[in-house]
Amino acid sequence: RPLPRPVLDDSAPEWWLLERDAQGEIGLGGGSMGLCGVLAAAARPVSWDTLQSRAEALGADPDESDALLEGLVAEGLLIRASQSNGFQRRPTDAVDPTVF
Repeated sequence: RPLPRPVLDDSAPEWWLLERDAQGEIGLGGGSMGLCGVLAAAARPVSWDTLQSRAEALGADPDESDALLEGLVAEGLLIRASQSNGFQRRPTDAVDPTVF
């Protein structure tokens, strides 16, 4: 007897994160709306304050947004943008909001 088909919640977007590791391999994984929202905001160079505001708009505690962004820099997901004082996501990362 066949298994019942799973019911998918198509009312909310699902965020996917493509990431290249140190060996050059590309991985695909789900990302939280907060993480992917901050990385999407950093598609072009933006100021640290802009990224903090975006993180807080997506639910980060104002007292923790700075540490959250510093963690993304430490992990290499955010980098200092060349020729500006801003930050942007690492060019090899792609963020795709896909609705199912």
